[in-house]
Amino acid sequence: MHIGYVLTTFPALSETFILNEILEMERQGVTVTIFSLRKPRNEPRHATLAQLRGAIVYLADDKSARPGIRELAQGAFAFAGALARGQFSELRNISRGMRIAAGARRHGVGALHAHFADRPASLAYWAHRMTGLSFSFTAHAIDIFDHGLRDRLMTTKLATARFIVTVCEFNKRFILDNYRGASAEKIHVINNCVDLDYFSFRASETPRENHVVSVGRLAPKKGFDLFLAACARLRQSGVEVSCTIVGDGPELARLSEQARDLGVAEHVTFAGARSHEEVREFLHEATVLCLPCRRTPSGDQDAVPLVLIEAMASGVPVISARIAGVPEMIDHGENGLIVEPEDTVALAGALKELLSSPELRTRFARAARAKAEQRFSLKTNVGRVRDLMSRM
Repeated sequence: MHIGYVLTTFPALSETFILNEILEMERQGVTVTIFSLRKPRNEPRHATLAQLRGAIVYLADDKSARPGIRELAQGAFAFAGALARGQFSELRNISRGMRIAAGARRHGVGALHAHFADRPASLAYWAHRMTGLSFSFTAHAIDIFDHGLRDRLMTTKLATARFIVTVCEFNKRFILDNYRGASAEKIHVINNCVDLDYFSFRASETPRENHVVSVGRLAPKKGFDLFLAACARLRQSGVEVSCTIVGDGPELARLSEQARDLGVAEHVTFAGARSHEEVREFLHEATVLCLPCRRTPSGDQDAVPLVLIEAMASGVPVISARIAGVPEMIDHGENGLIVEPEDTVALAGALKELLSSPELRTRFARAARAKAEQRFSLKTNVGRVRDLMSRM
């Protein structure tokens, strides 16, 4: 089986789940060729990237993706149809789809799979139109909660894809409630997952006391401002807590200023963008992992934040907010704590509850690891996607 993965940028630091899936696909005997619209930015790279065996085709400059006569002819029909339907925004996607079609033919790809329902799925769709290759895609978060609602091709993609994967039941319900084109039987819920050997269970307590870690891109939906406000409340109440925020993004300056305004700057470390291996080390030092996500005014929100699963697998107690698929991951009071979105008082209370009770942290950690083994195994969940692909 030879699958072409269609992606916006590869490798992307914040999309570890894609690299992990592809590597596991290769371990399970699948040949993979990656079609990436863009090259990555100058950012840290995950060491596991060295394990990748498949070819990476960058559409802008790889000679194997230069359209031949066949793709140009098919592209001309697609251009004409898009113009007739007024789909002017799709013209660039059609051009890129031509390049994927050419690359797929030259590399011997048997089917296409895109990550994200917006642009990558559009590229896979147009390549499908030009080649007849089956295509599928995985829907995550912003691609359906925000971008997809303005995507005039979404109904067509949902109707035409051989199957659709999404990462939680919340997403499946959202797609069925907000889009036409897909039946419930076509949408398969396969949770985000981690390598349970790589994120092995921490046998003993953290070497750092009262140390709270948060990880993610510094964007509004992650709720880092809420995290800082809760940590400030804790310190004002006499709890000697220190915090590390791992990640980079557009909110860095504003969050740094907030930490200074709250008087906690000396107790908060902004660690910047880090590799997968470094994130694992930060988790090993954490007393608690806290990610108080929110839904933004545009509708964007996290569906299933991967770092919560990584922490659960590692034996780090977790706290998050009641949005999207988080309650499907964390069973409140059994393997972690969930607070209502935007509630910094409740967030501070949850942090205090966990920081003050080693026994509760141990109980949550063991229960979380058990759930990770049951629901979030990389080998098991990628195997389910592979089975779907084998029917394409």
